[in-house]
Amino acid sequence: MAEGNWTRVSEFILISFSSLPTEIQSLLFLTFLFIYLVTLLGNSLIILVTLADPMLHSPMYFFLRNLSFLEIGFNLVIVPKMLGTLIAQDTTISFLGCATQMYFLFFFGVSECFLLATMAYDRYVAICSPLHYPVIMNPRTCAKLAAVSWFPGIPMATSLTHHHSLQPYKLFPQASIKRLSGYSQTESWCNSKPGAALSELLVVRQTNSQTATEIKSAMQSAVPCCNSALQ
Repeated sequence: MAEGNWTRVSEFILISFSSLPTEIQSLLFLTFLFIYLVTLLGNSLIILVTLADPMLHSPMYFFLRNLSFLEIGFNLVIVPKMLGTLIAQDTTISFLGCATQMYFLFFFGVSECFLLATMAYDRYVAICSPLHYPVIMNPRTCAKLAAVSWFPGIPMATSLTHHHSLQPYKLFPQASIKRLSGYSQTESWCNSKPGAALSELLVVRQTNSQTATEIKSAMQSAVPCCNSALQ
């Protein structure tokens, strides 16, 4: 593929809700804000209640506290930016901000999967070996299992984020260039191949010193199927 079809990304424009009317975006903002606050409040109450009540100082509720903390972190990674996009119409996100968001998304997601497996093992021991359960699932063992559940998220998130951040961003065949005349800034539909499974399409804002004619010529030579759209 021609080198002109690849670009160094410095900023993304999220387009998930940008085509919706302002009234619908405001309604979505209130809906998601309500769900977000209920989620934070519910998980915070679980943590506080299980810590305050001595009767709930058991392995099951210990792991439930860890799960609630992961759920809070998972929501804090994604939802605030989405709410800001809806209410402030600020649809841009820097490459560093996107990579940071991706890292913590992977971290909390992977850790939660391992923690759910640990909670399943806890219930297995409680059902199959009820008499030995207090001995097997002692506080020290529970702390080790929790640490083992959290740790894999670090190397997994680091490797996946590093891999995704190094991926080039390829122009779609349906690339559209707006306001060609008199502008040196183009907007193109872009997508990273590994990122497609994780998020919606992104619009990459690319500052280009080429003239409109040069951009059109480069696109037509690199992506022949765009000819009809650019003519």
